[in-house]
Amino acid sequence: MLIVGAGVIGTVYGAHIAAAGNHVSVLSHGRRTGEVAGAGLRARDVLSGERVDADAEVVPDAGGDYDAVLVAVRRDQLASACAGLAVLAGKPAVVFFGNNPPSSRGSRQPWSAAEPTPSAWPRTARPSPSCAGPSPGPSPACARTA
Repeated sequence: MLIVGAGVIGTVYGAHIAAAGNHVSVLSHGRRTGEVAGAGLRARDVLSGERVDADAEVVPDAGGDYDAVLVAVRRDQLASACAGLAVLAGKPAVVFFGNNPPSSRGSRQPWSAAEPTPSAWPRTARPSPSCAGPSPGPSPACARTA
């Protein structure tokens, strides 16, 4: 799995996925990936206090072969994150976490001039007619939740 965005969401999911025995790579971006390279992914449950610490490889680009890609970036970082995914090999499942939808800033428009449009998404991530956001295409899991 490749994690794009090692903030809170990327770290929590990446740490748990790696702790379950899966290989996790984090796309290098900013000083946070320096912390990940040195200490791995470290998450703490705010209710129980339980910690999950797991190793993760920091990679310079998305050129590896991944089964899944988790994109957990802010809305204003989405276009550049998607541009970096153009080099993905194969056809991994690409999961986008929309942690700050347009309505959170008072906008009812799904796309504005400052936001990435569907044409900015890599070919592996197109909107599914049965889901609200980008996905690797129509999938039975997505259709079941619609």
